[in-house]
Amino acid sequence: MKKHRITCIIIILLASIWSIKVNAINYYVSNNGDNTKYGTSPNTAWKTISHVNSQIFNPGDSILFKCGDRWEEFLEISSSGNEGNHIVYSSYDTGVKPKLYGSKAITSFIPHPTLSNVYRCDGYLPVNPNDYDDRQYLGSIFYIINDTVEWGDGITLYEDSLQGLNENYEWFWQNDSVYFYYDGNINNIDTVECTQLARGININSNYITIDGFDMRYFGGRCIGTGIYPEVEMHGAIVRNCHLAYTSSKENLGYGTALFHSEMIIENNIVHSQGRRGISINIQDGAGSCVMKNVYIQDNEIYDGYHTTGIDFGIQGNNHTVRNIHIRRNKIWECYGLNKGEYASNFVFLCNHGDLEDADSIYVYNNVFMNVNSSGVWCSGIANLFIINNTFTGPAASPHAGAFIYSSLSNNGNHTIMNNIFLNYSNEGVTVVDGSSDGSTTIDTCDYNLYYAENPTNTFILFQIDSTNYRHSEWSQLQSAGYELHSPTPQYPNFVDS
Repeated sequence: MKKHRITCIIIILLASIWSIKVNAINYYVSNNGDNTKYGTSPNTAWKTISHVNSQIFNPGDSILFKCGDRWEEFLEISSSGNEGNHIVYSSYDTGVKPKLYGSKAITSFIPHPTLSNVYRCDGYLPVNPNDYDDRQYLGSIFYIINDTVEWGDGITLYEDSLQGLNENYEWFWQNDSVYFYYDGNINNIDTVECTQLARGININSNYITIDGFDMRYFGGRCIGTGIYPEVEMHGAIVRNCHLAYTSSKENLGYGTALFHSEMIIENNIVHSQGRRGISINIQDGAGSCVMKNVYIQDNEIYDGYHTTGIDFGIQGNNHTVRNIHIRRNKIWECYGLNKGEYASNFVFLCNHGDLEDADSIYVYNNVFMNVNSSGVWCSGIANLFIINNTFTGPAASPHAGAFIYSSLSNNGNHTIMNNIFLNYSNEGVTVVDGSSDGSTTIDTCDYNLYYAENPTNTFILFQIDSTNYRHSEWSQLQSAGYELHSPTPQYPNFVDS
């Protein structure tokens, strides 16, 4: 009798799972669609994102946008899936990724009647790209020239009057129009993308997948949440997206800004973000937030400002952050690029709250190429593991430049192992422990390979306990208990890829 009851229960559970999958619906969205139709086939597709925002979706549903089409609308996600059945936002048909852009594309430019080399974008632009939410977001415009993008930065190139326009790419907004200065052949400019939206996608719910969108030209962020203070959320996946050209340099521009547990951000190309490529931050206004089991993996992230790659931070107490994995990413800057004051970190791990708030952070199997400030900047973390990474670059800037800059506590185990450090700068720091109390905070540092093209001058191989160790002091470093199994710094001379 007991065996019969168990069999019945299994059958009921399987039937429930089967019914959930059968009831899942695919909805379609196309520029040629019609919001009065059902939306359940390509021939009855909906037209606008605003119509999508007005619908309620169920676990397992998919909302599919036609490849190659473009929308200039804000996607607000409020329906939740469940752990076994995400609500999926993706694409259908073949071709390039569907475009979710925060800008209006202007292709016609009218010469100003009295100002030389000043042109007006011929199009209705009701939002000043440089003024969102009482100037919280300082947006930009973007010039498309021969399939390349020239950033009309909203901080350095926005002027306060028409008369102030006297250098290439400077711009000004007035009376629903953007004016810009250009002293070259105006026919070289194919398009000016004038930002009109602060955000692209808000995920204000649980168990959501975003898969395969091209998102650009927003004033604040491509993908994020609209919930503040933060609350505990679960199950966000962002994959196969291209996220680029957001906000202004060093302003609040993010590729993603999410804080879900059970989160995966993978296989994306993220670049030219005003502040952070991938942001995982809990702000100080949150009462008590839990975030755990996060995987940032297989992304390519480059040419950013402030934090090019992944920015993880806690800005208050009583939070719980556990088991964060940053792995198999390629984070890089163009070689020799002079970013001036915009030298940026590649991975920024910072806990301003209680020391036990952030525990078990893993950084492994990444490539950090042409590091111009810090490859990994970390503080306030318990149990940090930096393993099997490759670091190259000058790693020298006025902003605590280092391949690894740590200011860690004696709380937990901190391991730096099996990494490659190649410094091609005349001066700079490879690994530095910036703790101010003189305590040893790195527990294990071994089996690493080091090389600097110029091992003399002010180059420091390793700094810990306020002591600097240069190439010539390798034996002293080993006497202090570090790099016992690592070879003396030498040219790597790799002979096989």
